[in-house]
Amino acid sequence: MTHGIQLGDIVRATCEHFGLPRHDLLSPAFPQRLARPRQLAMFIAREKTALSLQKIGRYFDRDHSTVLYAIRRVTARWDGEWALHRRFVVMAAEQIAGARTAREAEQVARLKASSSILPVAA
Repeated sequence: MTHGIQLGDIVRATCEHFGLPRHDLLSPAFPQRLARPRQLAMFIAREKTALSLQKIGRYFDRDHSTVLYAIRRVTARWDGEWALHRRFVVMAAEQIAGARTAREAEQVARLKASSSILPVAA
């Protein structure tokens, strides 16, 4: 069972916040309307997960240096607008992660309740 925010939660929350389809955010396209949300998602992924730059980059089909550039870019532009976007995306990702964790806990409870494991005789 997984706890905490996962990269997929961050991507989903970013897409919902910016009104983008998931495939657009993960696409190789580089228009401004995609670049900034993608950079923010990479920044939050590095901040909120234990994933390496390489793993984050792989998820976005990019090199680790692109992730590092995104982190530096977001940090350099840290103003009220970026901070606000970050706050909304993190809150949404936390809600998504919480809902996923609750679903997983329910599945485990149902599995335990339905299994009829007999004790092994010694």
